[in-house]
Amino acid sequence: MDLYLDKDKSPHIVIGINSPIQVKIDCIIDTGFSGGLSLPQKYKYILKGEKSITFLNYQLGDGTSKMFEIFNLRVKFRQNEKNLAVFFTDCQDAIAGIEFLAGFKFILDLKKFVINLD
Repeated sequence: MDLYLDKDKSPHIVIGINSPIQVKIDCIIDTGFSGGLSLPQKYKYILKGEKSITFLNYQLGDGTSKMFEIFNLRVKFRQNEKNLAVFFTDCQDAIAGIEFLAGFKFILDLKKFVINLD
């Protein structure tokens, strides 16, 4: 199941990362996050020597700002592949944001408990 709602009704998506090491990561979909993917530090091994492309300042949910090192990684969901800005945090959750959702039709129906991404 690559799209699902967890027990708290939070939307999740399983995304494949194809560069340079292939891995599948279960992410929370967060439409309040403008970036691509925010991953826990435990996934930094997938970089395998990849160089960062820049540093960006993100405003966090508590209103503070933090600078992150940004990497450009190839990701896949079903048959769709794209390059995304990815950074690593001390948070334990992997988060997929608006940059990832761009180009998809995202449906979240919490009345019928249905999630879809086309």
